[in-house]
Amino acid sequence: MTKEYLKQALKNVMKDTGKDTEKLHEYMLSDVTYERLVPIATDGTVLTKADIGNGYQGDHLFLVKKGDEYARIVTGYGTCSGCDALYGCESWNELVKLVLEIRDGAIWHDKAGMIEDLHKHDAEGSWYGAKQIASWNAFKRKALAILEIT
Repeated sequence: MTKEYLKQALKNVMKDTGKDTEKLHEYMLSDVTYERLVPIATDGTVLTKADIGNGYQGDHLFLVKKGDEYARIVTGYGTCSGCDALYGCESWNELVKLVLEIRDGAIWHDKAGMIEDLHKHDAEGSWYGAKQIASWNAFKRKALAILEIT
């Protein structure tokens, strides 16, 4: 996956907005989302997503499928460019770098490995409070149910 390929893929995603794709920063917050970036970064399909946080900051959790492999992806979010990497992107090069970071941060397994990973991964001891742990556990249950039927 080259940087030029990613840049073109991102432009294709944004083509329908009718906005100048060279002026990325003018519409970054409303049109480019993690939900649009994760499938580009993984070349896969998002099976489920959850948001864990307090409205100002937190994590987006994704379960992605590509062929016979599954990925668990966590991207942090915030309400300003200093605490959210996507909000901080002001150029295509920065956006491509973020997509590569999402790609490189994906944890890939076959189906059995992903089921084991989800069973072993526990939110206890993380920064999450009780409400966020409940959200993580709900994501985990949903992801396991999806894996059982795919």
